[in-house]
Amino acid sequence: MKAIVERLPLKPRPNLRPVDTSPAPATSARLDLYAIMTLLLLLVYPSSFWYVRIPLTVLCVSAFVFGALRFDPRFWFVTAMVVMAGNYQNWFTVDNHKYLLGYWCLALFCCLLTEVPEKTLAQIARKLIAFSFLFALFWKIASRDFLDGTFFHYALLLDDRFRGVSELLGGMTNELMDANRTAYRALINFDSRIDAVQLLFTKGITYLARIVTWWTLIIELVVAVSFLWPLGKSISRWRDFFLIIFILSTYSVAPVLGFGWTLIIMGLVQCEDRYRYVRWLYMAAFVVLQIYNLPFRAILGADS
Repeated sequence: MKAIVERLPLKPRPNLRPVDTSPAPATSARLDLYAIMTLLLLLVYPSSFWYVRIPLTVLCVSAFVFGALRFDPRFWFVTAMVVMAGNYQNWFTVDNHKYLLGYWCLALFCCLLTEVPEKTLAQIARKLIAFSFLFALFWKIASRDFLDGTFFHYALLLDDRFRGVSELLGGMTNELMDANRTAYRALINFDSRIDAVQLLFTKGITYLARIVTWWTLIIELVVAVSFLWPLGKSISRWRDFFLIIFILSTYSVAPVLGFGWTLIIMGLVQCEDRYRYVRWLYMAAFVVLQIYNLPFRAILGADS
């Protein structure tokens, strides 16, 4: 038998092109920038606990050497777990922004599991900022010692981070600040038999504590509402300016620069492309934060 092969008419082949499954260059570049800024934050402001600091240092350096790790969700999951484990172990002493930093590392993990990681990360950043300020505001309103100014009154007298402001705006002198510090040490000394000490302060400290208290409440309320508001409407259009004002004003008084850096990263992530100049404002705020870190007292000879 002979096999009969029937010639069928050939259909024209469609013009097929290979599908590019790699992330868009702009998206990759931006995500890489956000990842690098986060890694630098983890390195520059490390945990004070060695069992958190050493693993994070190894992870961060590895991500700088092997760039693909910065786009690997598993890497950010491990990083988030290390940060959160340290926070859980030391929940009573760890700074507030360490919790936010743990959530942020987890956000990087979550966004890399989606098809649009940059958009997802921006949405998470807005919600993290909004609810962080909302819960902070709720705590302050619920705390009597904050509303009456006691919290900042105490901080201005004994917290070294506020010392420059206390002397510059509150009228305190080195002698008064040192006397308060001595009295405080006598109170908390292990063999102390005294129940209370009298702290010395000026009228300027009382006024300054009230001003800082109410300014904090107002600016945190405005930031929370503006970031919760629907995008492109009303107060939401000004949310970046409110956040930058908060950063510049708050960390000039209380230079917790790790917190400010975290907020700047999240602010950069969520700001809209149509407001390109806002990115420059965030970077300017970052530079100003570093200026806040200068030892002005030593430069001006205030300790001599």
